[in-house]
Amino acid sequence: MAPYQYRPIESDNHIRILYIDPTDDDEQQLSGTLVHTDVTDQPVYDALSYFWGPPDLCRKILIDGQELAVTVNLELALKRVRARRKYGSEVQEGPIPIWADGVCVNQNDTQERSHQVRLMSQIYSNCQAGLIYLGEEADGSHDAYLFMESIRDCSIIDLASIFDKTRVGDGVQRFITLLSRPWFRRIWVIQEFALPRKVRMICGSWDVAGEQVHVFSHVVQALAEAQHMKAVYNDWPTANCNFLVDTRIQLGRSLGPTAAESPEAVPRSLPLFRLLSEACAFEATDPRDHYFALLGLVSYGTRDGDLVADYSKTLEQVEMEFARHFVDDGYGLAMLNSGCHVQERPSTYPSWLPNWAGRFPQPFGRIWNYHEHKQSDPKTVYMATLPGDGRTLLVECCRIEAVKAVGSPIVGGGKGLWNGDWLREMEKMTVESTIYPSGIDVEEAMWRSIIADRTVEQVRPARQDYGTLYQNLRQSPVLGNITFSAAVATTGSVRFCITTEGFFGLVPSYAEVGDIIVTIKGDKVQAMYAVRKRVADDNDDDVAYTWLGQAYVHDLWKVKKYEELEWEVLRIK
Repeated sequence: MAPYQYRPIESDNHIRILYIDPTDDDEQQLSGTLVHTDVTDQPVYDALSYFWGPPDLCRKILIDGQELAVTVNLELALKRVRARRKYGSEVQEGPIPIWADGVCVNQNDTQERSHQVRLMSQIYSNCQAGLIYLGEEADGSHDAYLFMESIRDCSIIDLASIFDKTRVGDGVQRFITLLSRPWFRRIWVIQEFALPRKVRMICGSWDVAGEQVHVFSHVVQALAEAQHMKAVYNDWPTANCNFLVDTRIQLGRSLGPTAAESPEAVPRSLPLFRLLSEACAFEATDPRDHYFALLGLVSYGTRDGDLVADYSKTLEQVEMEFARHFVDDGYGLAMLNSGCHVQERPSTYPSWLPNWAGRFPQPFGRIWNYHEHKQSDPKTVYMATLPGDGRTLLVECCRIEAVKAVGSPIVGGGKGLWNGDWLREMEKMTVESTIYPSGIDVEEAMWRSIIADRTVEQVRPARQDYGTLYQNLRQSPVLGNITFSAAVATTGSVRFCITTEGFFGLVPSYAEVGDIIVTIKGDKVQAMYAVRKRVADDNDDDVAYTWLGQAYVHDLWKVKKYEELEWEVLRIK
């Protein structure tokens, strides 16, 4: 049989919709027809969201009598969509209209892929429903479904008793296992969940409304917070689920019976910088998708809307384009907040460029406020305009300290977080410190420094009882104290340090003796950062620096006055 040949897309607003032929035999080969239509004409269809899985195109479906090769997961998902017509509220007659990227987009045409990605906001916003295929039933997923059904109408008091830590049963564990499925880690699912007017989640033969997963996920989060585990909560499988739901709500899409049904219910947009920074835990087969998958959530009436998906560009070109956009839009200071030197990246990358396509260190001691981090003076952080130089960032800042000594790296939340050797090393480093620059007790300065002086709830300054928790930890490093350890976990990958003026603090794990601590002019929170003087290139007329990332120096602003600092422009490469 001849392979299917795609007919080119006719115009900018045209998409293809697959009409699946109905059948009573769930095992029958999938067949249907592809119809070109204008997405602005409000065609009736559902939009599929699924995990691609193995990329092998080893299954065949019939499109207009010709064979089209698809992945195993897509075939399974489309068969489940076809089967839904036979039961419940989904009973319908005639062909089943569905949009699925693996069929409706010619994946071998780079230009078409770029064009269709730009339409995905409209595709998912205008669909009748977003159908999310989580996979087939496995690992007790049916128990998770039964448990969600059992708590659907529970009161808050009932839920509290269900989640008593002595009564956590298989239902909870099965649900957490369900949230660990690959679908919840895909970067594309953010818009695929957030934009449709209503959402259904399909797992094998059962499906539920999106709000049921939402409610249960937030209850699990409440359990985590009740057990003082909020600091390490981002490693829980519920975190991505809650991010999806929160994004949906912020876009103006409600959940459940009150979900917006009318075509006029157009979602609001979110700042692209915020989305990029918060979605770094999601995954993508193509790292460029970390950028392109979020463009459908921003408004084309804003500066963010000027960016478009273009798969003809390399990852480095895409990252630099986005970075320049953010600097020009006043997010230079916020970008430096999340930027850090990543040794594993190619040497051609600027050190200040955030690693948005992967995890970057969590900021020290603050809860992010993106409007606050947009600098008030757009000239504080700006791109160099030298001929042929589009990678140097000019930053108006002040060198306030230098690193005199550093301890061993400690990875927040890692195994062996509080081993005795690390504690003894830190105490040995501070043994000669008898007077702290701000006048507080040396031991207090030490324990406040290693948690960046914030509680596990990210409140600063840390309560005095954290000193007692630290003492308990010293006496039993193996058993430790979960609250104090969790507070340390929030600081990311760091080293304890002592500065030339005797302050204690934290620097990135790759910092060295001699690195410089700076602060940036115009930063409302007066944050501190570590930089390193670079070995001068032959063609460099000025000294340049490598951006290492955030730092913390305890009580420095009780000794130095920010408003009296002298500023200079540093070249960051």
